[in-house]
Amino acid sequence: MNNELLKFGFDLDNTLIDYKKSVEQYCQDHQISIANPNIKKLKAMLKDTDSSSSRWQSAQKWLYGEGLHYASLREGSEELFEFLVSKNFAMYIVSHKSSVNLQKYDDRSLQGFSLQWIQKSKLAKHFGLEKNIYFEETRDLKIKRINQLNLTYFVDDLEEVLLHPIFDSKVKKILLSDTSRKYSEITVARNMTQIKVLLQSGN
Repeated sequence: MNNELLKFGFDLDNTLIDYKKSVEQYCQDHQISIANPNIKKLKAMLKDTDSSSSRWQSAQKWLYGEGLHYASLREGSEELFEFLVSKNFAMYIVSHKSSVNLQKYDDRSLQGFSLQWIQKSKLAKHFGLEKNIYFEETRDLKIKRINQLNLTYFVDDLEEVLLHPIFDSKVKKILLSDTSRKYSEITVARNMTQIKVLLQSGN
């Protein structure tokens, strides 16, 4: 296998970006009590208490905007990227993130907040990843971009992305999840460290 030809792609939100501390801060600011809070739990709770979804939309605006200040790089990501660099992988971020869907803050789009976070993170400082970032307005456009880039691997936290009918079957799909469900066409990894181990074993 010629590693110089290999391309590794990552989703951004809830894949590379860990929003745990952002959610904790939001819950604290709004006096919301959730055991071991995360985005999925917060979304479910807010939607259960508001059929219009306005409370969840308001939370989204903050989490994906100024709330990114509290977010961190997912544990194990730096070590995985160091391994990919050592094997001459080209690395990409492909994210479904609308520039206008939620809200703009001080003339900065949500894409702008994400770019700022990446530029301040170790991903940009040590790996120059900001050169290969693609934000797409819809999920279909995101998947089309992944296909166009001819990625060898792609990591996402959403099975509906990886199982999408237009997703190129030649791409090796990795679902970042603690699910016990088995897939014929997807490899499941609990964390970034497990992805590194899978690659080292040749999977």
